Amino acid sequence: MNKLLSKILPILVLVSLMCGCNRSPSPTEGPVLVQPTQIQATLPPNPSATSDVPSLGSLKLYFLDVGQGDSILIVSPDGQTVLIDGGDGGTGVVQYLRDLGIQRIDLMFATHPHSDHIGGLVDVLNNFPVSKVVTSGQEHTTSVYEDFLDGIDKSGAEYVEVGRGDSVSFSNFTFEVLSPRNNSPENLNNGSLVLRLLYGKTAFLFTGDAEEDIEEELRRTNQPLDADILKVGHHGSETSSSRSFLNAVSPETAIYFAGVGNSYGHPDPKTINALTSAGATVFGTDQLGTILLTVSQDGYQVSSVQQEAIVSPVAVVPDALSTAPAISAGLSNISVITYTSNGNTYSQENLFQGEIMIKAAIDRFEENMVVIILEQDDKRVEVPHNLLPEGAREGHRILVEFDGEKVTRIVLDEDETALARERIKAKLERLRRGEHRTKAS
Repeated sequence: MNKLLSKILPILVLVSLMCGCNRSPSPTEGPVLVQPTQIQATLPPNPSATSDVPSLGSLKLYFLDVGQGDSILIVSPDGQTVLIDGGDGGTGVVQYLRDLGIQRIDLMFATHPHSDHIGGLVDVLNNFPVSKVVTSGQEHTTSVYEDFLDGIDKSGAEYVEVGRGDSVSFSNFTFEVLSPRNNSPENLNNGSLVLRLLYGKTAFLFTGDAEEDIEEELRRTNQPLDADILKVGHHGSETSSSRSFLNAVSPETAIYFAGVGNSYGHPDPKTINALTSAGATVFGTDQLGTILLTVSQDGYQVSSVQQEAIVSPVAVVPDALSTAPAISAGLSNISVITYTSNGNTYSQENLFQGEIMIKAAIDRFEENMVVIILEQDDKRVEVPHNLLPEGAREGHRILVEFDGEKVTRIVLDEDETALARERIKAKLERLRRGEHRTKAS
């Protein structure tokens, strides 16, 4: 903490002298996030050009603003690249990489197979050469996950599955894998890869969407949790960042991913309070956009990368929303489908007279809603929990009834779920055996 104070104190003094009119938030506005020590108005130089790397050798970590999802780009002093997650598909990760001059990804981690972490990885696999892809081996039966497996296959990237006790080399550094010990098919968040990286005197902990159960297990089994930089679990949700876990990590700096005005109430104000009580300075992509950490052998600096404007000097955690929207917009181009079960084909009219039904899958359960993925175009739709039939699980293939743009009914499609599971197992086995690389070579 002393080294962090030594960095930010001179800046705070300067800001107070120059901007004495800065307002103080009222108690109703929620916890305040301490601002970065440096603000940059333009993108930094091309990080993939090794000639631009300072003589001391800087490690750069970009916490990319991909809305309500995670994506971290790491660029080593010798120009090698790591991508940890990619946000949802179509949220800009490809353009971010191109703007930064990145030409290839040397190492890709998918912490877990929810769409807000792997959707953008599909885009990257389809647009950049990728050398190695690392997962925990968790399976999911959404169309997005199937697209992810197809993207790895097409890319010819080496495919590796890891778990607790493994390590993954990158440039001259090593990621320690602290979790999962076992995959968690009932809760994909708890099967997230939890990674620890040490660079010089600075330690990083990347937790994916791991929740309190896993945090407690990591603490109880004496995993090396202490870290200067913490990637906050599950977008700052109340399901993660327990006080006992944060005390074990003792982070100086905590960074969370969340979309502006998101419908999940992320980050939860209780999580921000817990982080600040643990002594962390908190930064969020919903407040600052893309966040850059520049790390030397002796310490690190935090800055906010904005393409057009310098960020506001005051940042307040948004209040959690009490209700979720019924569905996402933009469904006008969805066509009516037919449904085949046990050899019988039914038209949309046979199932729900006068309504529209489409194929979809349950991607994930959030605290206040369920996220489903439409099969036709991987569009995300948010629905209330009470619309799900009994027995619905993450990954279940479903049929969704629409009345205009309102979801009115959901039916489990057990036959399609079984077929999807068989396809995905076959694709995973092909990747595990490396058959896709033989074809690519």
